[in-house]
Amino acid sequence: MQLRSLLIAAALLASACSETPQRRDAGDIGGIHLLDARRDRAAPELGDLLAPDLVAPGSDRCTGAAPAVFSGGKASVKGSTAGATNEYGSGIRCGGATPLLGPQRYHRFVLKQGLSYRIELRPEFAAALVLASSCGQNAINTDCGSGGATGAYLAVSAGGAGALYFTPSSTGDYRIAVDSSSPSAQGGYELTVEEFAAPPNASCASAQALGFAPGGKATVQGSTLGAKNEFEGQLRCRMGVALDGPQVYYSIDLSAGSWYRISLEPTFTATLYVANAAAGCKPANLEVDCSGLTGSVLPNVAAGGKGQTAFAPIATGSYLLAVESAVATAAGSFTLEVEALTPAAGTICAKAVDLGAPPASGLSVQGDTASSLNDLGAHSSCSGLFSPLVGPQRYYLAQLKQGTYQLALKPSFAALLLVGQGCPTLPIDCGSAGLSGLGLAVAAGKTGATLFSAPSAGSYVIAVDSTELAAAGPFTLDLREHVPPQNGGCGAPKTLPLASNPTLEVASTGPLANDLVGVSCGATVGPFAGPQAYHRVSLKANATYTIELEPEPGFDPALYALPAATACDAAAVSAACQGLVSDAVGVGIKEKLTLTPPADGDYLVVVDSWSPSEVGGFTLSIAWK
Repeated sequence: MQLRSLLIAAALLASACSETPQRRDAGDIGGIHLLDARRDRAAPELGDLLAPDLVAPGSDRCTGAAPAVFSGGKASVKGSTAGATNEYGSGIRCGGATPLLGPQRYHRFVLKQGLSYRIELRPEFAAALVLASSCGQNAINTDCGSGGATGAYLAVSAGGAGALYFTPSSTGDYRIAVDSSSPSAQGGYELTVEEFAAPPNASCASAQALGFAPGGKATVQGSTLGAKNEFEGQLRCRMGVALDGPQVYYSIDLSAGSWYRISLEPTFTATLYVANAAAGCKPANLEVDCSGLTGSVLPNVAAGGKGQTAFAPIATGSYLLAVESAVATAAGSFTLEVEALTPAAGTICAKAVDLGAPPASGLSVQGDTASSLNDLGAHSSCSGLFSPLVGPQRYYLAQLKQGTYQLALKPSFAALLLVGQGCPTLPIDCGSAGLSGLGLAVAAGKTGATLFSAPSAGSYVIAVDSTELAAAGPFTLDLREHVPPQNGGCGAPKTLPLASNPTLEVASTGPLANDLVGVSCGATVGPFAGPQAYHRVSLKANATYTIELEPEPGFDPALYALPAATACDAAAVSAACQGLVSDAVGVGIKEKLTLTPPADGDYLVVVDSWSPSEVGGFTLSIAWK
């Protein structure tokens, strides 16, 4: 051990004598090895090989943070939390519920106002990066829980790499702690901080002009590194989250009535929005444009992914394109493209595929939204029924008679089925709860069904959409006329064969009446005075059946089951269905019950309600295992 210490001391002395003071300052500071950005990493020097053993005394205390020096706009530190202590116990949480209980090392950097910084951590263990402007438990928590305002927090997986972006509001010393949530999570790491000056198009007023090349495409490679957030807390583009990341701006001339494909490929989680240059760089005007039909938004494009949207200007003129983020600490490079687009049939509402009138046997359509684009930005949310419909969509046109139709959708992704009386009114109709259209959410891989009563004969738009950019894929859409139910009596139930698992039945209690007065199934909210729809099913012994009732948005139903051999009088039915009843109070709430028959036999599954006037459409699902 003594010989090894002598060798290390000799090596450090030789290194100190051979380097200039500037090079030495960039190489070894306070016992922590700093990698000069100009060095060749393929040929590590002695300091690189000894880095795990060189730990600055006291660097596991915030006030003893090891200083780091920038060289060529970059400072890199290799260190280890092994052997360090946990300074603040369970006191550091950075605004979250989980405390940072691991040992930590602190590093001190001078960060300058007017510059922005990309901070990257590559740990050998599951680590946390904590950025703060001063020491002390309360001060650190305030900064690292500020979401990038005065500090930041970042969790990084073992063996991975994580980076955040930070723009200091004033010049000063900042501490970066490498920490973890577990005392056993510790080890080596590399910490790199790079500084960036603001790009020339970092403000709305200095947007960089783009032009179309021959062939009708405009392409630019850009970066938000060095930029700052110009309109803090003021832009959301109807997405519900403030776009508080750094942004850069471009301007381009677009023609009214023409369609354009706008594509973004970022290295960070990014959002792009479009606004008319006539907005004058005023946040309120920009918000109106990017939220509605006079602009657009392409939200939350994943790092390393590609997002696309379609946009057709209402007026000819200059338009702003802002590359932005909903994450204050997210920034990086990207590729932006704008090109003229000729929309394919079904990809925009104006080119909806005409299905004609459904035949008596109904019609079935196989479609796919993966090749489509969102054509309405964040404008449509079905009057607030859903989040903004920013996913790609597929449009159809159906000729309907005045009357009731059954629609069913089975998508491979989380989808929405929308019906409206026309393209201009679809965003309103789909939120009208059946008055002029409807909206139905369907889970990926499931079948969702509903009834729609066309108020008048004519053309109706049917769209398959989603609320997420990446939610797209194939689907099956079925449309047929609805036959009014005849199963309103206990003695005349509709036989429901369990041919598929689950089995679905789409129906309505609308034309029916109350068959048995006084049925309560022992429920405190009974008796059920509404019209009933009876279904007869054959069940197997010891199989577990899950029966779910999905009502239309304005319907408050009840659901119960009983052996089919039960006498059709209120007292007998009420006694037989005790323990097999579900009646949640409130419209649009799903009812559910579970049944395990002790022997093979037939059961009645009944849809009811609390009032003679409480009627509506529903989807009944029966699954078993």
